[in-house]
Amino acid sequence: MPQEHTWNLNILCLDSDEDTLKLYQDVLTSSHNRVASITQRYTPEASQAKNMISSYTVFPALSGKAAIRTALEAKQDEKELAVGFFDIGIMGEVDGLECIKEVKRIFPSMLCAVVTESTDQGVLKIRELFESQDEWLYIKKPFNKEELLQTACNLIVSWNLRGEQTIAMNKIKESQERVQRLLVVTPKLFRQQSYMDLCASVIKEAAQIMDTQDAFLAMKQGSRMEFMIGIGKYEPKQEEDQARFLKVLENPLDWDKGCLVPLSVGELPLGLLFLDELSQETRDTEILELFTSQAAYAFENLRIQGEREEQKMREQELRIGKNIQESLLPKEIPQSPDIELYGMMHSAKEIGGDYYDFLHRETPDNQVTDDIFVSIGDVAGKGVAAGLIMSEVRSYIRALIPFYTSPREILDIVARLLERDIWGTGKFMSLLLMIWDSQTQQFRFTSAGHEHIIHYIAKQKKCSVFKAGGVVLGLKHDVVSPHLKESELLIDPDDVIVLFTDGVTEAMNEDEEMFHLERVVELTEQYAPLTPEQILNNIFQKICEFMGNFEQFDDITMVAIKRKRPS
Repeated sequence: MPQEHTWNLNILCLDSDEDTLKLYQDVLTSSHNRVASITQRYTPEASQAKNMISSYTVFPALSGKAAIRTALEAKQDEKELAVGFFDIGIMGEVDGLECIKEVKRIFPSMLCAVVTESTDQGVLKIRELFESQDEWLYIKKPFNKEELLQTACNLIVSWNLRGEQTIAMNKIKESQERVQRLLVVTPKLFRQQSYMDLCASVIKEAAQIMDTQDAFLAMKQGSRMEFMIGIGKYEPKQEEDQARFLKVLENPLDWDKGCLVPLSVGELPLGLLFLDELSQETRDTEILELFTSQAAYAFENLRIQGEREEQKMREQELRIGKNIQESLLPKEIPQSPDIELYGMMHSAKEIGGDYYDFLHRETPDNQVTDDIFVSIGDVAGKGVAAGLIMSEVRSYIRALIPFYTSPREILDIVARLLERDIWGTGKFMSLLLMIWDSQTQQFRFTSAGHEHIIHYIAKQKKCSVFKAGGVVLGLKHDVVSPHLKESELLIDPDDVIVLFTDGVTEAMNEDEEMFHLERVVELTEQYAPLTPEQILNNIFQKICEFMGNFEQFDDITMVAIKRKRPS
């Protein structure tokens, strides 16, 4: 163990995968300033820390034999290997466990990260290699840069803390028992626990280190300080006691036997620890400051872990929503002698509730007809909730199609069913349902508050644009039903119908300009001679060019229908 604080740490990394070794090299060397910002709290002289330049040297090894050779060379060159990352799954003449054992013989005080694909892999054998659980940490493969950096921070903090504790023990012999207590307590603070459990651990351990029965902890919550926990005479018996105890902090002249120590990470204040009734021998706060600095980083570590878990949950929700959307899109395009169909949906990074669908109408006795239903919709809001509503409506429509040929009748029933599930939640959905009637050779449609319909009239080479009409689903059925109207739409050969959601017209560029309906109409007229697939692909390409590098905030969904020429 070094007898003075070191800023230039050597880190040994053993892994048979060159990409993993490169990750070690990139993260640990390029991130030394971030690691140093955590460890600089422990230098004896604050002014000295400002002038120190930290660096971390990575010694890579592709095999256990190479790692041992590197350790011996470092020892010969009088270099201290402070931290090691060892993949215990590595095989060869010297496996991972044997390598740790030999390197620890050369550098007994090295702190180790045990890298494994399974947390129960050789646990008993690993424990035999170390005198204490505090000498090693697990890090499970595969890990990302943040997880690697966090593990390195914990090990480097522990390394420098041990050095500082040794210095403190040499300086203040009479405080050996309290320093020993600090060595035992500090690793416990970083173990997984709830926020209130950590508060309880901090107050309990601080009181034992400073040999007092009376203490309390206040933490910063937003812009105010809140009482968290107290012991002894500061254990609140009723609610107003907490405010009374906090007032103690406002009267320093009354602290003849008390000590107030802040908890902070860098310049960020986290809380205040107050200990009372201290003896003359325990009023030296050097050890207490060392403890509270570790406690502060334990709180910060807990916050980072919480944010990481929340991020994982958000990512999982997005994956679920994306899978819902993709699984519910049409797997096949219905074939018809009369019309061509194509649809597309490009999800934004944040999952929304767009959908489109088309399918042949089946009769109740499972006979497939030449009639084709086409639908497109948009659920307000984003996330899994929107995806579930979209899935529910899709299921309703598919279940009703064999029994009803009228789009209005189907949407009327859907409006009634959906009211029971989402009315009053603030969720709603726009929807347009059309049917190609193969007998009458025309479309019939009903809209529930959906976007405009673009009808390209081939004879005129112009588009007719009109509102689909209706009010959105999710409101009271008696509000929605009167606005559900069934209309007819005649299309001649080479005519094109384009349907879309608001993600198309509201796509924005870096100047915060919207794509707007007029551009969609112009592009429809331009590409109308092409197939439905080509029409939509070209329109989408123009939308992407318009947005440039600006982020897509909403799903972009379009459907194109083209009337075939008679054969």
